[in-house]
Amino acid sequence: TILNFRRLLEKHELATGILGVINGYLGDRGFSLLQ
Repeated sequence: TILNFRRLLEKHELATGILGVINGYLGDRGFSLLQ
């Protein structure tokens, strides 16, 4: 699931960077995600 994927990223301390990229990508298109 997405939640399991997020937990995996957090274990590798990548979640913040990945979410930043995703939020920036979606933000450019008028979408946003809550962290």
